[in-house]
Amino acid sequence: AYEQRWEESHPKAEKAASMMECLRPALEPSVLSAETAAWILPSELRSHQVEAVNAFLGHEAFLLADDPGTGRSVAAIVAMMGKFQIGEARRALMVTSVSSLRSASRLLRLWAPGLLVTAVRGGADSRRLDWVTPANVYVCDYGTLETDIEQGLLSGKDLEFDLLLLDDLPTTGLRFQSFPAALKQVEARIRWGLAGAPPESAEDWVVLISLLQPQASKGLAGITQPEAKRRFQENLLRRSKGELREQLPVRRRDEIWVDLDPAHYRRYEEVLAEERHRLAQLGEAATTAHVEAALERLDRVLNFLPGTLDGAKVRALVDRIEPVSYTHLRAHETSLHLVCRLL
Repeated sequence: AYEQRWEESHPKAEKAASMMECLRPALEPSVLSAETAAWILPSELRSHQVEAVNAFLGHEAFLLADDPGTGRSVAAIVAMMGKFQIGEARRALMVTSVSSLRSASRLLRLWAPGLLVTAVRGGADSRRLDWVTPANVYVCDYGTLETDIEQGLLSGKDLEFDLLLLDDLPTTGLRFQSFPAALKQVEARIRWGLAGAPPESAEDWVVLISLLQPQASKGLAGITQPEAKRRFQENLLRRSKGELREQLPVRRRDEIWVDLDPAHYRRYEEVLAEERHRLAQLGEAATTAHVEAALERLDRVLNFLPGTLDGAKVRALVDRIEPVSYTHLRAHETSLHLVCRLL
């Protein structure tokens, strides 16, 4: 949502969004209209995603607990864009896991192109500037949100949002997590969650309800799991991949063979000999863990040439990633970081 530059070891906001730029989503064609969504969104939503979008729009507190891989984040982001366009949201917070932060930012750019987004990251000074500089959506991970609230980087009126979206919400063991205490300090009338499944224990249901429906969380002490689920049933949508099989794209497996160059092959043979010798020295003391460690080391050598981020598998992967493009995604965003994660 803005550009950051450094002056005398302190970050400064440059080209920050104006009030009119923040209101831009309400002035653009709606993503909720079939006629205009076709040329705003990168592709057409599937019917189960449309159902999820409508469910989000119809509830201030809602949990979409579809299986991973069913496009639930896209549905939530399109619904969020819709809330901005009908004037029910001007400032939103999306919290996700560390591993999904980059993906969440990319999905917002693709499926909500009219929203100004700030990914809150970096050092304390940078994050403080991120929080106070105007944007439509702020994206951060759970740990960063917890830390920034504890350290006062996010406080006062900056804790007030119109919409809170909790992505990758760990519903199993939620009661043991530390971040719910921080999330309860966030004020938001609309509170949505995305999870791979509903909670299984009464205690986790209590924490979930306190996060998504704070006004209904009183008097839940001692509640049973069936009763907690019943109370939240109208605010929950859960579908498995099996149920949605007909609507999901067909998965395809492509097997690609690559040849190691001479230097890479020599190094692989050296490591293979070293690991065989190590296991032979262990003799009967060798365990499954020792074998797994040897295979893991061999995998690393196959992926990368020693001391580099290069290798036959990396080059083959880059060759196949480069042609892949999305409507609003430029080729340079396919980075070596993505390559490493895929490997």
